[in-house]
Amino acid sequence: MSFVHLHVHSNFSMLAGTRPVEELAEAAARAGMPALALTDTNGLYAVVPFQNACEGHGVRPLYGTELADEAARVVLLARNRSGYTEISQLVTSRHLDDDFTLEKALRIISDDLYVIAEDERVLRTLAGRPYLRAALPTAPGPGWNRRRWRIARLADELGVRTVAAQEIYFIDPEEHFLHRVLTAIRTRSTVGTLPPESAAPPEASFRSFEEIVRVFADDDAPVRESLRIAEDCSFELDIRSPKLPRFKTPPGESGEAMLCRLAKKGLARRMENGPSPEDWPQAMEQLEYELGIVEKKGLADYFLICWDIVRFARARGMRSLGRGSAGNSILSYALGITHVNPLRHNMFFERFLNPERRQLPDIDIDFGTDDREEVLEYIFRRYGRDCVAMIGTYSTFRARAALRETAKALGIPEGEVGPFIKRIPYFSSIERLEEVCRISPAASDIPLDKEPFKTLLPLAMKIGGFPRHMATHPCGLVVSPEPITGIVPLQRGDRGFEITQWSMHEVEGAGLVKIDIIGQKGLAVIEETAEMAEENEGRPLHPERIDSRNDERTKQLLRDGRTEGCFYIESPVMIQLMQQARCDDFEVLTALSSIIRPGVSSYGGKRSYLHRHLGLEPVAVIHPVVEEVLEDTYGCLIYQEQVIRIAVAVAGMSYAEADGLRRCMSFKNKMLETMVTYRDSFLRGALARGIPEEMAREI
Repeated sequence: MSFVHLHVHSNFSMLAGTRPVEELAEAAARAGMPALALTDTNGLYAVVPFQNACEGHGVRPLYGTELADEAARVVLLARNRSGYTEISQLVTSRHLDDDFTLEKALRIISDDLYVIAEDERVLRTLAGRPYLRAALPTAPGPGWNRRRWRIARLADELGVRTVAAQEIYFIDPEEHFLHRVLTAIRTRSTVGTLPPESAAPPEASFRSFEEIVRVFADDDAPVRESLRIAEDCSFELDIRSPKLPRFKTPPGESGEAMLCRLAKKGLARRMENGPSPEDWPQAMEQLEYELGIVEKKGLADYFLICWDIVRFARARGMRSLGRGSAGNSILSYALGITHVNPLRHNMFFERFLNPERRQLPDIDIDFGTDDREEVLEYIFRRYGRDCVAMIGTYSTFRARAALRETAKALGIPEGEVGPFIKRIPYFSSIERLEEVCRISPAASDIPLDKEPFKTLLPLAMKIGGFPRHMATHPCGLVVSPEPITGIVPLQRGDRGFEITQWSMHEVEGAGLVKIDIIGQKGLAVIEETAEMAEENEGRPLHPERIDSRNDERTKQLLRDGRTEGCFYIESPVMIQLMQQARCDDFEVLTALSSIIRPGVSSYGGKRSYLHRHLGLEPVAVIHPVVEEVLEDTYGCLIYQEQVIRIAVAVAGMSYAEADGLRRCMSFKNKMLETMVTYRDSFLRGALARGIPEEMAREI
C-alpha cells in the first residue's frame, strides 16, 4: 500500500521557478507516492510547473485549492476537467466578488469536486454529500491525537468518511524557521511576535509513508481513502496544445482565405511605394511561404486579430508599430502590423515563427501612450471580457528587498543594515551579492562577514527570487477562445485590471496566446509633432513617409548626439556612442543600438565594432563564409539574424534548427535542448563542408 499527500501548499514560493515544485515532485517520487495534490490558498498559481515536474518524476498531479475566507477554509480537489474549471471559477470569485463567502460557495458546488474539511460547521452543513471527507492530520503526538479523535468522532456522527490529509508547507522540518520568516514578512511582524495561528506548526513538513502508517496503525482506513481519492481524480490538464482564439470572418470565408486576401492586397499596396518593382516576385514568394506555415500551424485567426487591432487604431488616427521578431515577417509587414520590409534587411522569418517548434509567435505592438487605454478597451470589448485578461507577473525578492525584509522579520533595526543595503546596485540578485560587492565601488565595504549580515545573508539567500506579490504585466494580455477562468483563475491587479494567476511563462507554456500592447512615448511625441506641423503648414504630415536617411541636418544631429526624446537612442550611453562613432548612417545607428547589449559587450564586440568602424583596427577574418555574413558589421557578430545565417552557411543547418541555436544562446529555449546539443550538430555540419574542426569550434 502507498499514500498520497492531498493538502500541500506551495507557500507561494514555487512561483519563483521550477526548483520548489521539482523538489516536491522528487520527494513524492522518492516516497513511492503514485500521486500528489497541490492546494495553494485561494489559487492555482503553480499548476503548469507542478504538472511538468510531476510528469518528470513519474508522479500523477492532482489539482486543487484551499478555498478560505475569514470564517472557514476547505480543500477542494477536482475529480475531472469540469471540476478543475469549477475550482478556477470559484478562486476567481473569491478574488473579484466583494460579496463572496465560503458558505455561499459551498452551497452550490457540484459533485465534480471533493470537499475535504476539518471545520465542524462545514462538515455539518455539507453532511450527506457523497464527496465530502473529514480531514485527519497526519502528524504524531498527543495534541494531534486528540485533534484526530475529535474530528473522527464528529465524522462518525455525521456519516462522513475520513481521509489522512495533513497541511504541508515545507518539505524538510529544517525549513520551518524559513517558513516563519516568510510569514513574518507577509504579516509585517517579526519572527518573535508571530501569533501561533498565523504560521504553520513545525510538524507541517512532507511526511514519509512509514511515518503516516505509524500514526494510523490502529485504523488505516483514512490512508486507504487518500489512494481512492487519487484514483478518482485521475485526469491531467491539456497544457500542450495551442488554445487559439477565433476571429469572426465574413460569411462563407475562412480565416485562412481572409488572411490570404488581406495579405496579398496589403503587400501590393506596400510594393507600390517600395524601392523597386523587381522586388515583387521575391516578396510574393516569401509571402506564400509564410502563409503556408501559418495555415499549417492554424494561426490565421491570431494574425487576423493583430491586424484587426492595428486596423482599429489606424481608423481612429492612432499610430502603431509592431516591434521585435515580428519585424522578420513579410506577412506582418503586408498586414500593416510592422513597417519595415524584412527582405531589405536580411531578416529571417524563422526567428519569428519556427516551423519546427510548437511555440506560438509573439507579436508586440506599440501605440502612443495616450492611445493605449483606448486600444485595450477595444480588445476587451471586441473579443469578450470573459475571454481577455491582462497577464500577471511576479514581483520577486532581489538582493535589496531580500536583505531588508529578512532583517525586519528578524527584528534587526533599520539603522544597522539600511545604509549598507542602499549601496547595493538596484537589480542585483542575492545569489551573486558577494561578487557584486567585489566589483561595485559603492558596495565594496559592506561587512558581509560580520554581524548582523553574517546571520542575515544565509536566510536572505534562501528567499532570493521568491515572489513578494503578484502584479500586472506592463503590456501583456491573453486572448482565449473560451472564458479564461476555465483555464486559469483571475484576480485583481495593481492597476485595476483583472490579471491571470499565471505569469507570461505559464500562459505561453499552456498554449494560450499572448499579445503585448505597449504604450510608447516616442509614438506619442511623433503624433503630437505631426499635429503641430499640420497646423503650421496647413497640410497633413505623414511621418512614416519621410525618409531622412540622406538629410544632412538629420545626420548632423546624430553626429552631435542630439537625440534626447528619440525613442531607443536617447540614453546617455547611446548618445556617447553616437558621438564616438560620428554616426550619421542608419545602418550604423542600428548597429550601435545593438552593440550596447550585454551579450555583444561581454565578448568585446562593442569595442571591436567601434574601433573597426573608425579605422583604428583591421577587420579580422575567421573564414570567408563568416566574413560574407558579417561584412556589414566589420566582422563582429552583433545581430541574432547573423547567428542564424552563420549556422546555415557554415554548418548547413536548416533555418528552423539555426533558430533553435539562437534561442539557446539568448536563454529563450524552454525545450530540453542545450548549447551542447547544437554544438555537436554544428561541428558535424561544418566538418562535412570542409571546415577544420578547430576553426569550427572558434566559430
